[in-house]
Amino acid sequence: MSILLLNPQRKKRYKDIVTNGNFANGIIGWNPTNCTISASNKTLIVTGNGTLATVTVTATSTDFRLGQKIYCRYNAMVTNSICTQIEITIGGFLTNMVTNPIQNQWYTISTISTVVSDDATLYVAPKAVYSSASASNGEVMQVQQLMAVDLTATFCGGIAGTGNEPSQIWCDANLLYV
Repeated sequence: MSILLLNPQRKKRYKDIVTNGNFANGIIGWNPTNCTISASNKTLIVTGNGTLATVTVTATSTDFRLGQKIYCRYNAMVTNSICTQIEITIGGFLTNMVTNPIQNQWYTISTISTVVSDDATLYVAPKAVYSSASASNGEVMQVQQLMAVDLTATFCGGIAGTGNEPSQIWCDANLLYV
């Protein structure tokens, strides 16, 4: 599991509940839907196969509880001009997106989501959306530095706790991928 660093000057490390979110171990822990995947230089390369308009790659974790708040962030880029949306889904719920992304421009997408089900697994899924299945065929989304932190568990005894987790703005500024 990856380690997160809270503000480098404070040298505090936190657990990342997504395995291989930096893709240092290739595609281990990641599952493609409507696409093929590969990894190079700590970048996941997601290529649509024309099956559906939405191209998805998924990581799962069993390290969760009903009601916990999860902070998730990743960097994404599409190498085409026809993608209509890049998004992140946590546990089946769309939580944040970039509409009409610009070709070859990196975006940082982050969100905080509350676990609303006690299913066996929680999944985190970056997605690229196209106008049709045929439009997705051969088109590429790249993903880097995907992290997910259980804010409820992480901060329960510290600066926050259940119902008092840090904000997304605070997490964006202080939780860094290392």
